[in-house]
Amino acid sequence: MRTIDFGGRRLADGVLASPAGETVRILLWVPRDDDQGRRSWDRVGVAAGESGRISSGIRIVPASAYLVEARASGGLIGAIRSLTGVGADSTWALPDGTPVERRGGRRADLALAWREEGPALDEAEALGMWPHSRVRRIGDGLFLVEGPTSLGRAAGTAGTPPSAIDPAPAAPGGTGGLRAGAVAAVDQGVADLNRGDAEAAVDRLRRAALVFQDLGEPSREADALYNLGLALLGLGRRGEASTTLAEAARLARGSGDVHSLKLTLEATALMLAGSGDAAGALGALDEALEATRAVGDRHHEARLLWSRGVVFSDLDRRDLALRDAEASNSLMMALGRPEAAWYEDHLRRYHDESAQSVSSMPFAGMERARSSTPGPPGGPGLLRMAFTATKAMASFVGSGFETTPEELRRARLTACRDCEHHTGLRCRVCGCFTEAKSRMAHERCPLGKWPA
Repeated sequence: MRTIDFGGRRLADGVLASPAGETVRILLWVPRDDDQGRRSWDRVGVAAGESGRISSGIRIVPASAYLVEARASGGLIGAIRSLTGVGADSTWALPDGTPVERRGGRRADLALAWREEGPALDEAEALGMWPHSRVRRIGDGLFLVEGPTSLGRAAGTAGTPPSAIDPAPAAPGGTGGLRAGAVAAVDQGVADLNRGDAEAAVDRLRRAALVFQDLGEPSREADALYNLGLALLGLGRRGEASTTLAEAARLARGSGDVHSLKLTLEATALMLAGSGDAAGALGALDEALEATRAVGDRHHEARLLWSRGVVFSDLDRRDLALRDAEASNSLMMALGRPEAAWYEDHLRRYHDESAQSVSSMPFAGMERARSSTPGPPGGPGLLRMAFTATKAMASFVGSGFETTPEELRRARLTACRDCEHHTGLRCRVCGCFTEAKSRMAHERCPLGKWPA
């Protein structure tokens, strides 16, 4: 991959550059003009191996940043830090040696932009491209773009898998551009969750939800809030997650978005089960099953039945637990799911060993462990997507790593592109990134739109 450089462009006054390291290719220190008397900078980094994309002759490279301030020295605060070591893991030094401290979390909705050939990118042109973002000139023809619509132009954040790269640049302006940026922000937030960065996901998803609220799109807002709820769960912020998921469910019901509703109810149920509220979990699962059956998503129905069996087992209702687990496994087998044998083995052991605890059931054990020990999610979210990732891997292994023929894979992606539920990267019905899912022979469209 080519090395990024700015073509010899001079940086603006006050903007400093640090030598690139093994994991960071570009590191800039951009002074802030809103510091209210404090000396502060944005520490802007671009990951090694990231080259961004070219749009209309302009290279746009995704970046991330931390707000930093000049480090306090001396006095009571300095003495406490010296004695306790508080803040030692969040300190850096500017190239001129000035010590600084991090303030707040990582922001990942930024991009560096410049024109590689021809006349330099000017401020009016940059503002026209990103009318809803904060645009700062940080060098000759070099700009730092911050805000949700910058995602529509950037190729994703550092570490994002190829399947999670933003599909297309946002429109130059108007509500179309704002909407495209918000859609891309949700996709990128789910990608953040996939790689375990729930903090970055929260910021993206919250902004996207506000945009959809302003645009009057409750279905899209519900999708953003559902994923936001998962991100908050990933950070252990259960109270906020509960409120967010409840609002997502309300919007989904009101807009008739059954697909968002069933996913939100599933996440709510697993959260409640992890908190010991089995009755609440059963109520949410019952409603989720009703919604899932209404749209004919039998694959999701199998998962929900297994989940409800886990909750019944928590209540020591082994008869009902077995009923639902057996129904789930039978449905998996009827659907030709390769993981059916994996589940059947665990079901047999649960049935035969009467004294066995519910934690031996793979889904319950994983969910309980994740719920009792908050941490970064292993997928687009802490509960549903973590289970989906584990199950998908079992499916892929069980299928003998069988991949889809190229012609069929292209036909699958064509069906996705023509579907109203496709964001450009992700299916809102199942939550999967379609580029990756289309390659797995055992996978199916939840709406039955893929060719056989």
